[in-house]
Amino acid sequence: MCTIGPGMLGGLFDAFRRQHPKTSVTFHDTIPDAIPNLLLTGALDGVFCSRPGPPHTGIRYHALFEESVVVAFPLGHPLSKKESVTLAEIAPHPYIDRLHCEFRQSAIDYYSESNLNLNVVFSSERDDWIEGLIKAGAGVAIVPQHSILGADLEYRPIVNPAISRTIELAIAADEDISPALSFLIKAAGAYGWPS
Repeated sequence: MCTIGPGMLGGLFDAFRRQHPKTSVTFHDTIPDAIPNLLLTGALDGVFCSRPGPPHTGIRYHALFEESVVVAFPLGHPLSKKESVTLAEIAPHPYIDRLHCEFRQSAIDYYSESNLNLNVVFSSERDDWIEGLIKAGAGVAIVPQHSILGADLEYRPIVNPAISRTIELAIAADEDISPALSFLIKAAGAYGWPS
């Protein structure tokens, strides 16, 4: 899924390549709404994803790790003086909207129900653009903690409400699994994910 930071999966795929050097892996970006169809039609063998809703009955999920969702901002930003940040405290700051975020609608609903307006200054489907805009000082964004690649960004945990997600490997439930996919499932289950 396009919102999962490559830094978290890079080590797994390097280890997998060393154990299975003749297996080829091709990466595709996808959004949460497209995942069931891509898996059930066989267009993709597996998807590293996070589910914002209930599980799909035709898909089997292998939980890998839990990840906090944080607010990211440039170095020296006023939010850097805080230990944690509420969603309400994010509202007055220029905000960069991540259009493919699986928590986006929940955040929009929260702000609407709280009679708060987000000061959206930019929107993008691409996390690399989001990160570049944050680094340039254009605003703040709600992002998965492990998606933050640059050392020149700061972040704080979000509280009231706290937000997290579980990263899973999803496959079609009734599909015959190829040996390569079976090896990948085993490697992902045994990998030393962060606790």
